[in-house]
This record gives sequence, C-alpha cells and structure tokens, in this order.
Amino acid sequence: MVSFSGEKRSGKTLCMSMIASVERKKRPIMSSIPQLKVPHHRLKMSDFIIYVRDEVKSTDKKEVLKPIINWSFWKKNIRKGIYIDEIHNVVGHLDFQTRESKCMKKWVSQVGKVQMDSGDWESLIKLRRMNNNFFSENVWDVLTKEANFYFNSQRAGFIDKYFRDLSDVHINISKTVQNLSGFKLFLINCDFYFSDAINSATDNFFCGQRPKRAVFVGNSFFGLYGTHTITTDGSEYL
Repeated sequence: MVSFSGEKRSGKTLCMSMIASVERKKRPIMSSIPQLKVPHHRLKMSDFIIYVRDEVKSTDKKEVLKPIINWSFWKKNIRKGIYIDEIHNVVGHLDFQTRESKCMKKWVSQVGKVQMDSGDWESLIKLRRMNNNFFSENVWDVLTKEANFYFNSQRAGFIDKYFRDLSDVHINISKTVQNLSGFKLFLINCDFYFSDAINSATDNFFCGQRPKRAVFVGNSFFGLYGTHTITTDGSEYL
C-alpha cells in the first residue's frame, strides 16, 4: 500500500495518474480518478459494498439491510492495480464507526490475500536507498511489485487510522515554481517515508523522520492540473 498526501494542486493526483499510466502497460487497473486517460475500470461504491437482508434485525413487517464486502467482484478482478483519489471521501477519520467504514477496514486488511501480489521485500529495501529520479524505470518496477493499492488525501490525518497504519510507503508531495529566463519551472518534491518494525510509513511521516527525497521538473501542465470533478457526490461512482 502506498499513500500520498499534499496540499491542493500540489500534484498528488497527477503523480498517481502517471504511476497508473505506467502500470497500465503491465496489468489492468481500477481507479476512482475521473480524468484518468488510460483504459481502466471506474470504481463504484457497489464494487466495495453491497447490501443484503439483515436476518437478525429484519421482521415480517420491516426489512433491514446491512452492508457486506462485495468479495465476488474482487475475486473476479485479481492482479489489478487500485487507485483511490481523496480516500477520506470514502472512509474518513471521523466516520470510522459507521457500518460501511467497518466493512472497508475488513476489505483493506484482506484484499491483499485475494487480489494482490505477495510482495518483494528485497525490492522495497532497494527503494529505501533511492533518492534520485522518482520516475526512473526501476522505481516503477518496485512500486508495482511491492504495493499496488494507491490512495491519497490532502492531509494524511484525514485518512482513517486503520488505512494509515497499513501503509508501506507514504509520499508527501509539494510543488514549487521557479522562473528561469521568463519560463516557469514546476518542481515536484516527493518525500518518501517507509514503514519499519515499529512504525507505519505515515507514523514516521508524522514523527518528522528524515525522508528520502526525489525532485522532478514538470511542464506547465503541472500548474494547470486540478481535480475539479467532484469525486464523491452521492452517485454510484466513488
């Protein structure tokens, strides 16, 4: 699991989109990102949770429904990358006691056993040492082998703690602009934090652990991009 955080218009969604465009060459992907310009399955809430009759609470006069995890969907869609934009809209740190949030917690703790790769810890150790070009080919290989569930939020604290604690890698993204001979350069700073035997990746981020840093230069598109489409509006899509 790889989590991203960053201020508004920092480039976190765009970075996830770039990872998705590369991973799409290796495996099918599923995403909630509206503007993703590669073939993918657009995730719906019904892909995660379906409602069935609650036999305990239902009566002859009143039927009560309860949410359960839609495991049949995930068993049919194995080995696919998962990308969720603004995950706090799906499961936030304030609504952790709702029935749907409890289902999502069960989902995130079990989906790796059903759907994902087993992981390559040797590759993760290599990534810990890296502080050069974030978009080099071997970094892509490590990310797609080691963790193929990606999610982001404007603040790491907005993400439900259960999700945060299972994060293997946390990437905090910030954007700075420099003028060079009349041209604008957009510098995307990526700070990598990693889990260890004691803390999760996000815990090390909150504790101020010194990160591995990578910086790349983006074109003017990075100054314009923003997720203006509402990603959670009560519709069937996330």
